[in-house]
Amino acid sequence: MTMSTVPDALRALRTEVAQTDELGDVDLKDAPALRVMLWTGRERTRIPAREAFRLYERNWRYLRRTPMDPAERALIDRLAKTYGGGVING
Repeated sequence: MTMSTVPDALRALRTEVAQTDELGDVDLKDAPALRVMLWTGRERTRIPAREAFRLYERNWRYLRRTPMDPAERALIDRLAKTYGGGVING
């Protein structure tokens, strides 16, 4: 990396951090399908919104036909608009 690209890399990192914080955290009690995906044993009550989006996207083939309440569907729509350009690639 040249010295001229360091400021560009820092700007990109700041942008990514700002986008990560854009929606804050997702409360898992409001997202039952997401909570089921986090079965690894770690007791968590909240996860960063970007991580939630990545989990939904990675597991979408299993979730797309899962019955979800309207609040969780709305959450998925907000995450997709913010982090996925309006779509879930799954």
